[in-house]
Amino acid sequence: MFDNCSIFKNIWEKAIKELNFDSLIGIKSEIIARYITEDYNEIIERQKIISDLEKNDYLFDVFSRLIVNIETINSIRKKIESIDSVERILYRIRDTKVFVDCVEMLATAYEKFSTTLQSKRLSFYLESYYELSKTEKFTGVKQYILEFDTVICDIKSINLAVNLNAEFAPTEIGIISFNKEFYLADNIFSRVFSSSSSPHPVTPLVKYTKENTALDNSIYLSINDYIKKALKKKMTELLFEFESMTSGFMEIKDELLFLGKCVQFIKQYRMIGAYFSFPKTGEKTSIEGAYNPLLLKTIEYNRIVKNDISFSESARIIILTGANAGGKSIYLRTVGIIQLFFQLGMPVPAFSAIIKTRDKLFTDFSKKNLENSESSFVEECKLVRTIIDEIGSNSMILFDEAFSSTSSADGSEVAFNVLRFIQKKSAYCLFSTHLHELSNYIDKLNTYGQTVIPAHVDVSNGKRTYKVILGSDDGFSHAFDIARRYGLLFLE
Repeated sequence: MFDNCSIFKNIWEKAIKELNFDSLIGIKSEIIARYITEDYNEIIERQKIISDLEKNDYLFDVFSRLIVNIETINSIRKKIESIDSVERILYRIRDTKVFVDCVEMLATAYEKFSTTLQSKRLSFYLESYYELSKTEKFTGVKQYILEFDTVICDIKSINLAVNLNAEFAPTEIGIISFNKEFYLADNIFSRVFSSSSSPHPVTPLVKYTKENTALDNSIYLSINDYIKKALKKKMTELLFEFESMTSGFMEIKDELLFLGKCVQFIKQYRMIGAYFSFPKTGEKTSIEGAYNPLLLKTIEYNRIVKNDISFSESARIIILTGANAGGKSIYLRTVGIIQLFFQLGMPVPAFSAIIKTRDKLFTDFSKKNLENSESSFVEECKLVRTIIDEIGSNSMILFDEAFSSTSSADGSEVAFNVLRFIQKKSAYCLFSTHLHELSNYIDKLNTYGQTVIPAHVDVSNGKRTYKVILGSDDGFSHAFDIARRYGLLFLE
């Protein structure tokens, strides 16, 4: 159901993990990474599919049940691999029966909503199963399964034939017939309340224990033969044919799971008042009222501070400075998460948005391993090197406090060189830092052509507002405010 996915899955998967997007949606990062796309038309089509499923509870319920049924089919397939002929036939019939139920659900959905769907792809998908449901082959399989179920479910008891020797010991045993009624214990209640057709044993019924292998084998072989006779040759051929159709159905399991989780996520957060909007595609990025949905796990939506995000062809790099604990990292994560939502075809957590696709999204939020034999600064330089070796003119890089593990002067100098390289590559970058000296390099960077924009998280009357504002800050990290809050300024 999804086309034109990104070829840089590994790069996107790393970003998905570092942004905690997999825990947000509830799907493994490697599955999410498969569906990242740079194709505008693909994004628009997915938006229509998700919108159709979100607005139509009946249709969403159909797809939710499809996921359950596909898991059932998958479980049956695994069992079929390790069992013998009788059970294999029964499981194959059950496999086909579940598939028949899926086809009928999709066909009904098409009849109900084909004229109201926005997505042509979703409509075509439903129509294909609607057409299948009208074929003689499908009708025949459905009828055969119904008849077979009736035959098998009608077996309630069996009549056994036992040959005895001169000492009345059993020598041979076999099944005479299958019955549609259970044998009833011979007592006053069964004689009064049972129908005249209900069979009664000559002796009282006792619990059966599996101690006679010959009896077990005889029953098993007889049931096997009975099932084979109940199955018509045409039915057997159709079962194999439908098995291949079911396999094709199974191929979109992950896509259906992804769609279901996406829609479930959006519906869940809309119910608590969170705002999501489908962005337009464009050659620039301009987002109003953006927020990080990860915050909704601990903060009410109305209390979350919303921010704007903007990148253009002429201004591709933003250097974000400001107070410690002022919201720089949250802002960076918001930018990355919205890019992921967009390139998956999902609505984004913002009031409105125009977004440009990226071929790659790089993130540097990793915690440095101080126990490593090499310094954290060495490790960071290695990581940054691997990133900038891969970037192109349509890549986005998110740096969170890069080069903070060395002196402020040295870190700023290194950061300047890295940003200059990114500038030459015409890549997009949001560089969050408390290296205030880096702001002094902005004018120098701007002499090379591409505009580098300063921004900062606002502090008003000593309080963090968590609003991101364009322009340079006051040059302070306001670390003393935090230290004072935790009682660490002992000399005051």
